[in-house]
Amino acid sequence: GDEEGDEEGDADEDIKPSVGVPLGDDDDDLFDDHPVTKIYSGCHAFNGTAGIPCPMGLTCVVRYDEKWSQCVDCSVRKFGQVCQKLDDYMRYAAVHSCGLTCPDTKCYNKNWCVAPYRCIIDPEEVWGQCVSCRSKKFWGNSCHSLGEGMIDRAEKLCHRKCREY
Repeated sequence: GDEEGDEEGDADEDIKPSVGVPLGDDDDDLFDDHPVTKIYSGCHAFNGTAGIPCPMGLTCVVRYDEKWSQCVDCSVRKFGQVCQKLDDYMRYAAVHSCGLTCPDTKCYNKNWCVAPYRCIIDPEEVWGQCVSCRSKKFWGNSCHSLGEGMIDRAEKLCHRKCREY
């Protein structure tokens, strides 16, 4: 019979990313409408190799050193989910390629946030986050999830109060 060890070894080979090939099972209808589950890489030309075009509706995001690129959904509806799964380098590149702020992720300075968002940093908490001074949702609800130092800094910068409901 089949041994479990052999099956596990085979599974490892199935999860390696391939350039220009989506990660995920194309035969599985559950994922067809969720591009968040697929990663298309190699969209940027590198070392004389031609990049593979992104599927329609996705944007090629290139890491600063140009050694990695992948297609990202820059739609307002999907970007917030997609960007949170990217490492810092790719998230920064995606913010600039898409012109959108990645919510609820770490920012390091003002360049990580797109207006009207501003990067609020609390060195004591070793955390920074893009905050919109105009967001009713943030000031009515989300602000409570931040640490006290972050709330103080956000209140001072935005001239608003984190409301208790």
